[in-house]
Amino acid sequence: ILKISITSIKETKQLAKALALKANKGDIFFLRGNLGSGKTTFARFFIKSLSIHNKKKEPKVVVSPTYSLIQNYDCGKEKTVCHVDLFRLKSIKEIQVIDFFEEIRDKITLIEWPEKIEKIFKEKIEINFINNLTRLESRIISVRAFGNYYKNKLSSLKLNKKK
Repeated sequence: ILKISITSIKETKQLAKALALKANKGDIFFLRGNLGSGKTTFARFFIKSLSIHNKKKEPKVVVSPTYSLIQNYDCGKEKTVCHVDLFRLKSIKEIQVIDFFEEIRDKITLIEWPEKIEKIFKEKIEINFINNLTRLESRIISVRAFGNYYKNKLSSLKLNKKK
């Protein structure tokens, strides 16, 4: 587990970029945290960084998928990011009805509110956002890899860690 102390929006952007540039088709990222903790902001930076890196025109707007549930972004070089928000869904049956599992196939997937499907994905990177209640842009972000593939990916990142 990496614990990173973030004190600015710029540092959140740097973390998102570092993870985005290591992402491949089929990768799964769980984004956990309270409302307003930075999950969608992180996803926005992740998607835009990947697009810029692949010389694809970055999307003008990266919106929260709270109401649409799923948003896809073509990030160039045959990499599509599927940004998902499962907050409003109550059961795995509802998740299946929206063709979630077919939708994410061969895409880099960022999942906000993954609690309802966490047992299905044994291998993933989990990013947990914990707000600092005294400073608006400060938070602790913990990044945890499940499975050797993701552990290797995470160990290759050069990040500032907090003990």
